[in-house]
Amino acid sequence: MANRTLLHEGTLMINHRPYRDKEDLLQIGGLIRRAHAQAPHCNAWSFARFDIWAHRKIGDEQVHAKRDWQQGLRLWEVEGGELAGAILFANDHSAALIYDPDLRENVEPMLAWAEARYTENGDPGKPLTIEALASNAFLEQSLRSRNYTRPEEHYIYRQKLLESERGEPVMLPDGFYVKSTETVAELRAFHRAVQAVFNFEDSVDVYRILQQAPSYVPELDLTLLTAEGEVAAFCTVWLDRESGVAEFEPVGTVPQYRKRGLGAALLADASNRLRSVGCRMATVFSWSESVGANKLYAGAGLEEKDRLYSWRWQGA
Repeated sequence: MANRTLLHEGTLMINHRPYRDKEDLLQIGGLIRRAHAQAPHCNAWSFARFDIWAHRKIGDEQVHAKRDWQQGLRLWEVEGGELAGAILFANDHSAALIYDPDLRENVEPMLAWAEARYTENGDPGKPLTIEALASNAFLEQSLRSRNYTRPEEHYIYRQKLLESERGEPVMLPDGFYVKSTETVAELRAFHRAVQAVFNFEDSVDVYRILQQAPSYVPELDLTLLTAEGEVAAFCTVWLDRESGVAEFEPVGTVPQYRKRGLGAALLADASNRLRSVGCRMATVFSWSESVGANKLYAGAGLEEKDRLYSWRWQGA
C-alpha cells in the first residue's frame, strides 16, 4: 500500500500519504465542515462525531501513549497540499470515508485503499464496514458496485429547527436542576453516570483534551442533578458556530431516575441554551432499535431526516 499518484480530470494530481501529526486532524475537521455546507449528505461523520473521535485519539496518544490508531488513517491531497479526502479506521474493520464533493471521483481509490488495508489487517470474522447516509445516492452506487451490502439496522439522523425565540417549557420535578459540568468532582460524577448508562469508562485526563475540540462549549456540557447533587441525567451539546448547527452526544438518564420526564426536560433546557447563542438547528443520531431513545427525541421535536447505514464488504 505504497503512495500512489492519481489523475483527476486529466490534469489534477491527487496523492495519498499517512498521518503526520494532529494538524492533519484539524484539516479533516475543516473538510467535513466545508463539505457539509455544500452537500450535507456527503459525509457520514458529522463535525461533532469527528471532533470527539479525533480528540479522544489525541488524548490516547498524550495520556496513554497509544499511537496504533495512526496506522489506520490516510489522507488524500491535491497538488499544493489541499485536502481532498481521508480514510480513518475506528477499529480494524470499521472505516470512515470523508471526501470533498467536488472531488468525488477520488472515492473509488479511497475505497480500494480501505479494502486493501482491511484485507491485510482486518478480522476475517467481521466484514469491513463503510457508513453512508441514505440520501447519498452517489456513494450508495459506488458501494453497491464494489459488492457492499446494506443491513436493515441503521442510525436515524434527526433535526430540530430552533426558530422560536420564546423557548420551551422545562418541566422538572421539585428539587431537580440543570447545570454545566465544571469541577473535577462534577466531571467524575458525570463519568459515573455515563458508565451506568452506556457501560463506558472515561478518564478525566483524556476528557480534558476532548474539551479542547473546536465544537466543545463548556456551558453546553450539561448534567441534570437531584436535590442532593446526584447526576440523574446528562446531555453534552457540540456546536459548530459557523454553520449554526448543534449535535446532542451523549444523552442519557441513569436507570433509577428514568420515566420521570428528565430526558425531555434536559433536551428542552439545552435547546433553550442553543437559542440564546443564536444556534439555528439541533441534531442527534439515534439507533433504529432503541425504542426509548427514539420516543424521547421524537417527543422533543427532533424529526427524522435521514438514515445512516453501515455497508458491509467481505471481499470482491
